[in-house]
Amino acid sequence: MTDTAKPQEDDQNLRRALYTTAGGWSPAVAFADHLSFAAPVLAEVDGTIYCVHRGAREEGDGDKVLPVRWTSFTPASVRPYETALDEATAEPLPKDATEEQTTAWQAKVQAAADALDQARRWTPDAYIPGVESAETPALVNDKGTLRMVFTGSGGYYTHGTPQLFETELSLVDGKPRWSRPKPVTRQGSALAPALAVLDGTVHLLYVDLYADRLVHLIRNTEGRWTHVLDDGGDPMDTPYVDSERLRQEWQESKEGMRANLSLAAHDGKLHLVRNSFGILLPAVFDGSTWTDGDHLPGPVPVEEGKGIDAAFSLRTAAPASYDGKLHAVYPSARTDAGDALRHCTWTEEDGWTRPVVLEGHDSNNTPALLSFKEGPSEGAREVLLLVHRGIDRYVPPVPPVPPAPPSIADGVSRGKTVTGKTVSDHGRGAWSRLRHDIALTPATLKDGKRPSSPLGTRWPSTTGAGGGTATAAPGSRRSGSTAALCGSRSRRTSTS
Repeated sequence: MTDTAKPQEDDQNLRRALYTTAGGWSPAVAFADHLSFAAPVLAEVDGTIYCVHRGAREEGDGDKVLPVRWTSFTPASVRPYETALDEATAEPLPKDATEEQTTAWQAKVQAAADALDQARRWTPDAYIPGVESAETPALVNDKGTLRMVFTGSGGYYTHGTPQLFETELSLVDGKPRWSRPKPVTRQGSALAPALAVLDGTVHLLYVDLYADRLVHLIRNTEGRWTHVLDDGGDPMDTPYVDSERLRQEWQESKEGMRANLSLAAHDGKLHLVRNSFGILLPAVFDGSTWTDGDHLPGPVPVEEGKGIDAAFSLRTAAPASYDGKLHAVYPSARTDAGDALRHCTWTEEDGWTRPVVLEGHDSNNTPALLSFKEGPSEGAREVLLLVHRGIDRYVPPVPPVPPAPPSIADGVSRGKTVTGKTVSDHGRGAWSRLRHDIALTPATLKDGKRPSSPLGTRWPSTTGAGGGTATAAPGSRRSGSTAALCGSRSRRTSTS
């Protein structure tokens, strides 16, 4: 469901889905309260999943930098609530249960279900103080520490020249707190950071607008970023980028790269996906050398001389290692499947598969992809989590209309009417008086059930001190004479 008016680009909902080899992709579920300006990024630390994304541009801030938001979710925290719901429904309601027993059982089950639904929600979006980024940040689990590298280009950061900064999340007095950003790069210009861990070491790749090769750094044990060197002690040769074109794009837009670099570890190697003139190009680092691969294939073969058999995108692909394969999901520049994302896989033996369309998973931005384990430790299953920025604003479904209460027309038989004592009530200052009684009649509905509330009510008039009349409202304290049909718990005992 979408808004009738086109929403602003700054506030589209994030959506999530799960993938397993056996079950495929689940339907996309909207983060009802998580709005993002651009692509998200994911990481997992100590069983908690973190999602970082940029919020809507704020008035008075830099022209192109946007505040960074974060949210988290711990799958293990849901298990006690799942157990509680299982226990609440384990003992079925007896067929001869009384009305009180039925009501109590339903309330217990509903309370357990509501608690489980609340436990499954991600934490509310929170801003990271002092962190604004010109493009989607990079996120990684650095030996149990959540580390983020982002592109600062305004304010007190760089005075307009893009540079990379890092911050990390830790607990201070039991509360999560991001550290004060500190620079990763100090000279030149830097864009499009990508992070991954290989053999316990954090690797960082980024674009230098004045170099034709990517910059490849590692974070050493002292916390300093150093170049990856070749056998001769020089910075290692890395994949090529068209820095002149990227520099021109930055000077025109100041919005960073439309297609950031994407990096993932798989089978002891680093796998890079980058965008080159709209074509997705992979590269592999084996620990000592970077090797460029052929471009990702398109959805269908292309005859020789009639085009390029390649995956086209205005963004890039999100890679992740899962179940023995490298998976990649990306938004396509092709229009044959609308805005649906594409999914392909890679193995050493077979290379890249042709992409398949992910129906119902629409996005125009690079998604985030993360492999993690869910469920009890003895029976945990590995799944692939996809989070992407949707193209339509989420609108909650309209709640169903509650059923109408039974009326006199729904009754098929009536018992003997019992009328209560007639009493008088006076209004404030004795300016009005109301005489009323309550009459109850046991009844049986057409479906054979007994109603638990009155089927019909008649309200009399109130006599005022000045001789006038006024009608008492249903539900008021002076309710008036009532002729009602009502159900009975047994044949001889009537209830209201």
